Amino acid sequence: CTFPEKEGQDEDNKKILNQSHAKGQNFLIFSDASKPIFCRFNANVEELSTACSILQAIRSSAVDVLEGDDIVSIRSKRTKYTFLSVGSLTLLSLSQINDQGDCETDLYLRMQLEYVYCQIIFSLTDHVQNIFFQSPNFDLRDLLGSSVSDVQSIIDKMCHTDHLGPFLLCGIEVLSPISFAIRHHTSKILASCCNTKDILIVIL
Repeated sequence: CTFPEKEGQDEDNKKILNQSHAKGQNFLIFSDASKPIFCRFNANVEELSTACSILQAIRSSAVDVLEGDDIVSIRSKRTKYTFLSVGSLTLLSLSQINDQGDCETDLYLRMQLEYVYCQIIFSLTDHVQNIFFQSPNFDLRDLLGSSVSDVQSIIDKMCHTDHLGPFLLCGIEVLSPISFAIRHHTSKILASCCNTKDILIVIL
């Protein structure tokens, strides 16, 4: 379900969220306590905290209007805000609407957000939800640490205009064939490391 944008939204906060116009599709991750966790293009924590608080307020209003269903997307004149909520985390995609009013579908944008969430879970495991359950105001940025670059990398692949990540289209990366010489040499090394007949080694 699409929830219409409220009129009179604060222009300063709208400008913070709409940085996607200048640099491309933007992504924002924040907690239920409106704590910013990750933003693709904005590192100003104070500005992001204000924007996250506004988004949480919009979500709360939407849930009331939609009788318990969570918000999916908001369309403004030039930007589409797509939400994905998983436990205590909310992931947001900000994509540009062209002059004809066209934009990616909710399904595609939410699939992008799912991949971003999976990268976070891969880095921090699903215990991250338990952390927020015990401490809603926990600042996850310190725990995320160097994994931010991994999140940034998968987003860059998804948003590359000339070469979208193949995982978005077919679920598998294109593999380059390994030469026979390398396969044969690798097989000999692996075989020499195994002293039992109960192990089967296969190189694809």
